[in-house]
Amino acid sequence: MADDWDDNNTYTDLPLNYEELEEMENEWADRYQEGGDHYWDVVAPVSTGPQDRVGSGYRLDSVIDAPQRIRQLYEMCQHDRWQTDRAKCFYRQAQAMADYTDDCPEIANFNTFRPTFADMSILQMRSYFTLRTLLRQGRHPEAALSYLQVYTYETLMLIGVESPEEGLAILSDLKEHYGRLYQQLGESLSRWIKDFVVYYGMEDQKERCFALEIASDKTAMALANYTKLSDDTFFIIMEPLQKYKIKEAALYKKHPADTRIVAGRTLKAAATAMERQYQCPFDQLCLGVRRKRYYTMFDNAVFHAGEKKGDEVFEVSPRRKYVHKNGLWIVDVFAEDYHSRVRETISEVLHETDRQLRDALGVKIKIKSRLGDRHLQETIEQVVSDYMKEKAEAARPKIEVDFSKLARIRADADVVRDALLADEEKREVETAEETATINDVEDKEEVKKSQDPQKSEAEPSAPSFFTAEEAHFLQLLMSGADWSAYLRSIHVPAGVMTENINGKMMDELGDIVLDDDGSGPAIIDDYLDDVKAKMA
Repeated sequence: MADDWDDNNTYTDLPLNYEELEEMENEWADRYQEGGDHYWDVVAPVSTGPQDRVGSGYRLDSVIDAPQRIRQLYEMCQHDRWQTDRAKCFYRQAQAMADYTDDCPEIANFNTFRPTFADMSILQMRSYFTLRTLLRQGRHPEAALSYLQVYTYETLMLIGVESPEEGLAILSDLKEHYGRLYQQLGESLSRWIKDFVVYYGMEDQKERCFALEIASDKTAMALANYTKLSDDTFFIIMEPLQKYKIKEAALYKKHPADTRIVAGRTLKAAATAMERQYQCPFDQLCLGVRRKRYYTMFDNAVFHAGEKKGDEVFEVSPRRKYVHKNGLWIVDVFAEDYHSRVRETISEVLHETDRQLRDALGVKIKIKSRLGDRHLQETIEQVVSDYMKEKAEAARPKIEVDFSKLARIRADADVVRDALLADEEKREVETAEETATINDVEDKEEVKKSQDPQKSEAEPSAPSFFTAEEAHFLQLLMSGADWSAYLRSIHVPAGVMTENINGKMMDELGDIVLDDDGSGPAIIDDYLDDVKAKMA
């Protein structure tokens, strides 16, 4: 057997006609040299996309008939076909075509996973740039998902975009107009928009783009201090986090205020019990323990960072931040669903609260218990019982006593009591008071005579402005003596005596001279001299 291979030692079952093969080779050589349309009868088109003729001999998917920049892009894709960094090749190709526009009369279909220019035929390339031209004009043409994904990838890398703000507007517009049509694109854009804000450090956009996360973090901060919250507020925060929707139950529809207060108290009791059981703060039990993990920006997108980023920190909230260090992204968040059993228990606590409070308030529709923790059942029972006692106590009519008027009440009561005395007792009291009055008057006259005996003898006494009872009452007021006993002895209520004196002085001064602040009548300081003058 010969060691070297040649046509003569090749095994075949059929005899070869070398003369016929030589004639075919000569015929093909003549066609290559002549050129012309018959060339395409031998060599298949490079493109695999749809074909169309516009005019004689023109193919939309032909490399030769394509615009120059499309041919250059196609050659770049062919050259980069075996490159390992697919995202970097796409970035370089996209930069080269950043300002290109097209107006292809036919839009080819395009559907592939994580598409790039390298996956496109000539016609698909022209179709994409035609659609991109329309999108950049603010129009929203019908487009295949893969075309929209390529446009999204370019925007994420700021290809053809002057600023991150413009890029964010484009991404938001794509989500608004195509997110419902293509659910996969809508979900991806929801994540990528947040990544875009973080990656380009757009501090002024985090309130809008991270609204749900910031609200969740505020809830976590409130749960960390749940003991300081009111029962109503704690219920409002916790209820949306639970599977059991107590607001949709019959109890809440009939007694919403009672339900919020009692449920808030039972949830607080359950929170305290679970903190002891798990040895973990309640906010972390509900929303997760703080963890750091590596994070992939623009996950599942074809993305290449044009410029190397330095180390940086982007803080969304005190409980959530992104850290870029040594080329890697780390997210520092509270991982959700760390204690999944906690949420189930809290839902069961709400259900049990609903059940027991229905019995206490007489709601006819009954439900069965789900809570297996006997300790929590007893706690809820105690909370409901205490609340019903408070509710009954609050329903009692309140009797309020104004202690500032007790003196007046006592004086008037004494007058009424004296009015009921027997006639003999009245006479005895009147005799005693008359004697006391005469003695008091005599004492005053003796004092006046001793001070000015000549004047007292020379001038006869003028009629007094006040009656003897009123003058004596005013004298007792000025001296701080027991005026209430005197009024009881003469059977005149303090209010009547005050009105009589004020009525007389109103005619003289145009104002009252006695005022009652709740502790009894007293002479107004501004009119003390006037009263004394009228008593002289």
